Amino acid sequence: MLMLIEQGCYRAVASLLYPDQTVVGYQFNIKHLVPAGVGDRVTARCTLTDVIYNRLEFSAQVQHKDTILGTAQLYLAVVAAP
Repeated sequence: MLMLIEQGCYRAVASLLYPDQTVVGYQFNIKHLVPAGVGDRVTARCTLTDVIYNRLEFSAQVQHKDTILGTAQLYLAVVAAP
């Protein structure tokens, strides 16, 4: 679930980054509420909630149909790409 959320947060801001930039996670607060079934299609919704210098704060939720499977607060930093 963490990987899905982190990818969603990256995709939310990727078009805003310079070509020599990327984001890396430095803090996560995740609540896994309900398991998904094998083969279930899940959706991650990520919302950028705050920007302070190079630090981005996101609120996210993962759901299957109308069921919320988990919620998260993620903190990513914009850094030079390798």
